[in-house]
Amino acid sequence: MKIKWYGTAGVSFETESSAIIFDPYIPCRGSETPSAEEEFLRFKDIIITHGHFDHVSTLPKTVKKSGAKVWCTKTPYVNLSCMGIPDENLRKFAPGDVMEFGDIKVTPFRSLHVKYDKKLLRSVVFSFRVIRYFGNLVKLAAESLDCTMGDEIVGFLIEAEGKRIYLMGSLGWLDDVDYPKDVDLLVLPYQGTSDLLTPAMQFIEMTKPKAIFLDHFDNTFPPLSSHIDTSDIEKALEGKLPLTVPVFNETYSF
Repeated sequence: MKIKWYGTAGVSFETESSAIIFDPYIPCRGSETPSAEEEFLRFKDIIITHGHFDHVSTLPKTVKKSGAKVWCTKTPYVNLSCMGIPDENLRKFAPGDVMEFGDIKVTPFRSLHVKYDKKLLRSVVFSFRVIRYFGNLVKLAAESLDCTMGDEIVGFLIEAEGKRIYLMGSLGWLDDVDYPKDVDLLVLPYQGTSDLLTPAMQFIEMTKPKAIFLDHFDNTFPPLSSHIDTSDIEKALEGKLPLTVPVFNETYSF
């Protein structure tokens, strides 16, 4: 299986006969991650973890060019329809459904968004980057009004070629959900709170994956995002679990 990261939460999985992508997003001005817009167009199935702007706001542009089907829960389905994606390009699922894309099987699990904290919010509000990227801020604020999600956060168990991968939609979870254990790979988003290592290690200890693949650690939509120093989790996992901090658009064989 091949895995590729396209910035923020955009991750694709490919076998010899099938390909899917999660949360493709075209970055804002000033992003450290180049745009993967043209790369997105080859995917015919797009799966959404939740309806925040950095997961769905650029989908209408992508779908208009590619004709892809977008798979999402109820609230993003309604929002994306209102944003102009035709109904024939939208597919709705619920946690527990099993979706098959050729030889790739995908099962969604109810989850929870990471909790923003005051320290993180202060670092954004009182940063000079608010002035530098004020145009982005106005654009992102407008997009956020279209991109409500309610409590519909999902993660996904991805099964293909004898491998089991769990992709988190955000760095949060629900205590009443039995998440997949001992998966071959955990795709872990590393942004959204000032203390990322604590929840990351808690989920890792709870589910005991065999390897970790980070995403969402880059500065894709300044001033609301920032580049995350991943050295803390690299040090915490050193000698314990293999950790991949991917490079944009590089293919990883798994």
